[in-house]
This record gives sequence, C-alpha cells and structure tokens, in this order.
Amino acid sequence: MARELLEKALAAHGGLARWSCFATVQATIVTCGQLFGLKGTPQDPTPRRMTVATQREWASVFPYGADDQRTGFRANGIAVEKLDGTVVKERLRPSEHAEGKAVDASWDVVDRAYFNGYGLWTYLTAPFHFAMPGFAVEEIEPWHEDDELWRGLRTGNYPSHKEAHI
Repeated sequence: MARELLEKALAAHGGLARWSCFATVQATIVTCGQLFGLKGTPQDPTPRRMTVATQREWASVFPYGADDQRTGFRANGIAVEKLDGTVVKERLRPSEHAEGKAVDASWDVVDRAYFNGYGLWTYLTAPFHFAMPGFAVEEIEPWHEDDELWRGLRTGNYPSHKEAHI
C-alpha cells in the first residue's frame, strides 16, 4: 500500500520517468520570515538562484554573502565558496554541529547555508527523493482535515523519518 501511495504522489507531480530526465532543477527564491531574524541572520529581499540535484543530495544558493559566492550543500557537508570553487568556509557533518542547541541559538553563515541547503533541497525534490535508493516508506494513519481524508506516508532513510500527507 505504501509504495502504491508513493507512486500515486509521483504520478501527480509528473512521474518519476520525467523527473529522471533532469540532473538539476532551479528556482528563483526570496526568503523571509521571522526565523532568520531569531537566528541573528536577517534576510534581505535579494532574489537568489537555488539549484538542486535531482539524483543526489546536493544544493546551491547564489549569491550567498557576496556577489561572487555561493553555497555548496551535500549530504555530509556544507561550504560557502567562490564561484571558481575556492572554499571560503566549510563544515563537515553540519547536523552534528546543530544538535543540542537551543531553538533561539544564533546561527553563523555556515549554519544558515546548511539550513538553506537541506531545507530547500527537500522542498524542491519532494516527493521524488522518497523514491531514491536508501529510502523506506510506510503508510501511516490518515489525516482528517475539514471534510477531507488525506493518506499519509512515513518516509526516510531510517532511523530518521519525514512524514508527508498527500
């Protein structure tokens, strides 16, 4: 049942075969909200280009910090780099750096780059990354909202889970 529900979600978004034709997707983004101010890194309204890989966990935001810099997010690291690839700042295993910190703890530029990378990679690749090798899916209890019933999936590269109601 869970695989059938995932296949239905993938088909509703154009299908896995179509998605697999692309190596990357891009979006122009303007981020805002209270989170960045709370973290001590307020956002300006400059549009940025977000590029994400479709077949692996990788993302980049440009410009980032300066007109000649971008981010390079990957599964186990984050970097702020010059356009020629020269690393300005880097952190390996950034999720470990964030563990145990208070919700209102300040971020440095690398923390913010990591948040942008994993968050926007997830936003721009869902539900397709749930079909990547290493992900498991299981159907969870349906979600009731108003007069609608939404079937739900628990997905993830266990032991961590992400839930999606579709």
